[in-house]
Amino acid sequence: VMEAPKLIAVKARDMLRHYVRTILPGGFKAQVVSVSQSASVEYQKALCAARDELVLEAEAIDPSLLLLEEEELMARTEDEQSVVWAHRQLDRLKALEFATVISARHNQSADWNKWSDPTELDKNIANFKKPFDHKDPDKRSNLAILCVMRMLLTGFDAPVEQALYLDRRIQEHDLLQAIARVNRKRSSKECGYVIDYVGIAKELRDALTDSEEGADGAKRPDTGI
Repeated sequence: VMEAPKLIAVKARDMLRHYVRTILPGGFKAQVVSVSQSASVEYQKALCAARDELVLEAEAIDPSLLLLEEEELMARTEDEQSVVWAHRQLDRLKALEFATVISARHNQSADWNKWSDPTELDKNIANFKKPFDHKDPDKRSNLAILCVMRMLLTGFDAPVEQALYLDRRIQEHDLLQAIARVNRKRSSKECGYVIDYVGIAKELRDALTDSEEGADGAKRPDTGI
């Protein structure tokens, strides 16, 4: 069920709209953590479709929405808010890119090769770490969201990442490591976001408790959830 394309499409639409409202305005990036390699590949496709859908809505926006004050806008539906934010960032939204990062496996589907090829994989990771804006074209990238299963959840340092969309159940130390990806300090970054699509609140509480009761010097992740 977690790999069902229709379900992934609905979640990807929700993720992208949250990203456009909350993360993109600050110039930050995100990861989607899915239940399998197949789901990660499907998420990349679904995010592209969600982007194209939102672009069309932003181009056909009701002009009255553009006249709303911020407090009035916050009282409207999330979809309406998303369309307004999309309109404000339309050129950037159109240019957004998404990539999957997975390890190669035997007899994998041919369309997975571009996501597991070592050269392309390293290129996507490097581009994700780059900001959207830089005077040097080689030091900026429109790659906004990486779709992963297990890769890049530990030891991955990308201060430009601010959001983690969790669609796979993770526990204990692995969970703490995963949410720490959004903790890296960067100018104008006040917090990190973990958006939970699988219900890991109990696992997070347990992991934080174990961390506090474990070895001396253990610290709670300073992450907004």
